[in-house]
Amino acid sequence: IIMKKFFSFVFSAMMLFGANAMAQELTSGEFMVNGIKYNGDAETQTASVIGIEEGFAQTEVNIPETVNGFTVTSIEARAFVKNNTITNVILPNTLTSIGNYAFRGCEVLKEVALSSTLESVGEHAFKGCLNLNAISIPNSVKTIGDMAFSECTSLKSVVLSQSLEVLADGLFHECSSLENIDIPNSVKRIGRFAFDGTSLKSIYIPASVVDIAYTIIYPQFSGISSIESIVVDENNSVYDSRENCNAI
Repeated sequence: IIMKKFFSFVFSAMMLFGANAMAQELTSGEFMVNGIKYNGDAETQTASVIGIEEGFAQTEVNIPETVNGFTVTSIEARAFVKNNTITNVILPNTLTSIGNYAFRGCEVLKEVALSSTLESVGEHAFKGCLNLNAISIPNSVKTIGDMAFSECTSLKSVVLSQSLEVLADGLFHECSSLENIDIPNSVKRIGRFAFDGTSLKSIYIPASVVDIAYTIIYPQFSGISSIESIVVDENNSVYDSRENCNAI
């Protein structure tokens, strides 16, 4: 029994030492794996995606949860900006943020699988992704930057996070194929030009919305030529649309 306890202690000590040794071996700095550039932080043991190699020609990108011992937690600004080969992106369930312009102008990008741990999407992050046809934003996302999905002209299906409090300025600006959208009950503010240039026929404003930027207010909805009606929840304390007055 004593020998068993001794060997058990030795084994546990060796495992602990090995784990600590591996952690200590991590070195901060940039590195590349499968054509994707990362920047690792040895102190936090996390890594960010910072870019791609010149001539990157992959069509499918599947970012791993861990790479070279680091946990991947973010995609930095402009990491994939204006790439013209990527059609599909799968993000890991360790990712918490996507930076400004991260996928801006990726014109052939069709599908993006956002992670359930994602908390923020930066400004212009997916602007001009002309072939992106659907996006489902998980409830973990609390903030989306201005014009994040603007000029995504093929975008038809959008599911918004139930944690969003603000629909940012120009969020779906010039998404000309977008015909329907449900605004979550969590939203308190709708920004300027949020739906300008879409094909929405009607908009339902939930009771939670207490601030609508002046450029969204009917008849300033002139940027949405298809708009026919704006309906405000009867329990909204600020805006009203009774008797078809659209008086929001």
